[in-house]
Amino acid sequence: MGKSFIDSIIRGYVEKPIYLWIPIIVTLLVMFVSYPLMLEWSFNEIATYSLLWFGVIFMVTGKYMTLRWGSVIEKEYEKTLRDPFEQKFIIPAKAWATINYEQQTNEPQKPKEISISANTKATIIIRTNSKLDLEVRDSQYSFGDDKKKKPKILKYKNPYYTKHTPWYDDDVFDWHGIYHLKGTRTMFKDVTYVDGFEIQTHDKGQYNFNMEFIVLCKQYGKLKEEKSKEVRTHLIVNVT
Repeated sequence: MGKSFIDSIIRGYVEKPIYLWIPIIVTLLVMFVSYPLMLEWSFNEIATYSLLWFGVIFMVTGKYMTLRWGSVIEKEYEKTLRDPFEQKFIIPAKAWATINYEQQTNEPQKPKEISISANTKATIIIRTNSKLDLEVRDSQYSFGDDKKKKPKILKYKNPYYTKHTPWYDDDVFDWHGIYHLKGTRTMFKDVTYVDGFEIQTHDKGQYNFNMEFIVLCKQYGKLKEEKSKEVRTHLIVNVT
């Protein structure tokens, strides 16, 4: 019997330890019903008979709980993958860096909306907190609003990458003006990741900074199949 089979049974009981009573109660009932027969048996025969029944019921119940638990986890996986990130801008404190965000103060902020002056270059810094252990592939960024004078992404510019190689292998703009970062990025649950982009603003207005990712959840990799999903998020940039 494979180790993974035993592990799956144990996992079922770990999730629902109260179900340990099922094989115990069923075994006691079988022994009660079989009592007339067991009067003629030796102690070893009774012990073997009882352990056999207990083992069978233990495995059947444990496997049932594992399958049921796996179904619950898969539903949680699907639900969480619809919104796997918590994303906000970061406005560094003036003590760290002075940038031309209108709401920059002496304390760092994490808003979902920022204001930047028109006709200027600025670096926007994004904080991402992952709700699952994920692999992120083909990250895409754009100001998707259909406006001629919308802000333009110039390049990836992470102020925290001063000595290290960025996580992506290549960056390209497609003919729609969408900025692609090519490469696979591993993101762990409850860990904060920071990215930055240099942008050029033009006309005043409110614009969506759109982000699209292909994500694969690694946390539930022992399910029957791994599933990837396209995730879209956005933050708001006010050009004033």
